[in-house]
Amino acid sequence: MTSLSILSVKSGKSASTPFTPFSKASREMAASCGEITTSKPAFRRSSGPASGICRVIKTFKPTGKVLEIGGGRGAITQELISPRKKVDVVEIDRGLSFLLNQKFAEKINVLNEDVMDVSFDSYSSIVGNIPFSLSSPIIFKFLSSKSKKALFWLQKEFADKIVASPSQENFARISVMVQAKADAKK
Repeated sequence: MTSLSILSVKSGKSASTPFTPFSKASREMAASCGEITTSKPAFRRSSGPASGICRVIKTFKPTGKVLEIGGGRGAITQELISPRKKVDVVEIDRGLSFLLNQKFAEKINVLNEDVMDVSFDSYSSIVGNIPFSLSSPIIFKFLSSKSKKALFWLQKEFADKIVASPSQENFARISVMVQAKADAKK
C-alpha cells in the first residue's frame, strides 16, 4: 500500500502563506501561530525548526529517486541531499529556482515549472511543504502515480480531515478517498 506521511502546522495565518521551516519569516510565523505538531515529539517548536526537519526526514527515510515539491529557500532540500547524489526539486518561482541552483549547485536538478505539469511516476519518494490551495490536487496526483512514498507538510485542519475516522465530525470525502488508497499517518 502507498505510504503518505503528513505533518501539520497549526495556523492562524492565511492559507496562502507558505511555511518553510528555516526562513526567518517562517520561524516568526511558527512562533506566532503555535507549535508545530506531528506524531514525533522531536519536532516541537522548542527543539528548533532545523533539528525538527532533520529528524523528520531521517525518520521518513526517502528511498530511490526523490522529488521535492516547492524547494523555496532550501530548508527541506538541505536535508534531502545529504545522503543522496541528486534530488529533483520543483520550484515555480524563478528567483527561488536561481537561489536553489546557486546554493546547491551540482547536488540538485531544479525543475522551474508548475508541479501539476510534472509526472510523479518516475519518483520513489516525494517530499514537500504543500500550499493549502494545491493540497488536494497534489495528494490525488501522488495517489494516482506509481510513487509509493510521500511526506507532506500540510495545514493542520486539512491534515486532520485526511486522517479522520468515520466517527469524527471532520470526516469528509477526502478522508475516504485518501484512506482507500494510502496508509495515511499524521
